[in-house]
This record gives sequence, C-alpha cells and structure tokens, in this order.
Amino acid sequence: MSRTPSKKTQDEETIEKKTPECKKGGPCHWVIEPPNGKLSTGKCKKCGKEKEFENSFEYSSWYGTKSPEE
Repeated sequence: MSRTPSKKTQDEETIEKKTPECKKGGPCHWVIEPPNGKLSTGKCKKCGKEKEFENSFEYSSWYGTKSPEE
C-alpha cells in the first residue's frame, strides 16, 4: 500500500501542531541549560525565543515499578 506524497498521516499532522514554528522558519533549535531543579530554561539558537523545559519525570522505568522515593 502506498500513500500519495501530498497527503499527511494523522501522526504527522499531530507532530506539526505540537512543534511550534521558529520565527526564522522551521522548528526551533533549543539549547537547554544544565539541570538545576525541576525546570531548565531553553533558548532557541536561531530566533532567541525562550521556553522552560522539565528536567525529570515523576516515574522512571530505571527504578522498576517503584519510584525512588518509595
């Protein structure tokens, strides 16, 4: 089964909606500060836009079924 190049899948459309456009065109190229607490600030290399990024998730499969606090 082949698909026509002009038609996008639902996954591709979802990704495009979640990926904000850079002021300079295309996606932003984020440079994120080293982790220091829950959030780190990131800055786009191309347009200078700033955004906060989470440094960790509440659960990691690294610890198995329990979180590290348990």
